[in-house]
Amino acid sequence: YKCFYGGRAGTKSMFAMDAMSGEVNASGCKVLCLRERMKSLKESIFSGVASRIDDLQFSGFTQVQSMSEIRHNSGGGFSFQGMQNMTDFKSLFRYKYFLMEESVRTSQHAINILGPTLRDVDGAELWWVWNPESVSDPMSKEFIIPYQSELDRFGYYEDEFTMVIKVGYQDNPWFKHDKSL
Repeated sequence: YKCFYGGRAGTKSMFAMDAMSGEVNASGCKVLCLRERMKSLKESIFSGVASRIDDLQFSGFTQVQSMSEIRHNSGGGFSFQGMQNMTDFKSLFRYKYFLMEESVRTSQHAINILGPTLRDVDGAELWWVWNPESVSDPMSKEFIIPYQSELDRFGYYEDEFTMVIKVGYQDNPWFKHDKSL
């Protein structure tokens, strides 16, 4: 698990989209972009990923909005999905990355289902990106509270299976230059 949490304007989402776009471009891997609840593609990070791909000037990508995909000519790409039907996730495989955006709304049930679903790809990773709202939400209980002393002291925690990084506007070198923030 790779977890990026903190306040707004830390560029957590942009970092994740850039990293995933680079991975797909370089290795042809598959990325599943998720939200706990997503009624339409408009509610996903589809436009953000497409914009980052353009900004990074990667070629070989094709948007397939009707099918909720951004494909790469290598065979890899991005798929976008809500998690309303958790049964569907038990049969997903061959995704190198799961990117869970707006993870603060993630249920404990989703946390429990997604981990074991990472299979059939060496080095598969589940990335969580969120702005915490409460110490009682499942994401805080799972990924912040157990590592709180290390996070307070160093700003990150890392072991064999989990990396948690606290990120905020103070970590964004462009914050003071971006009037929109």
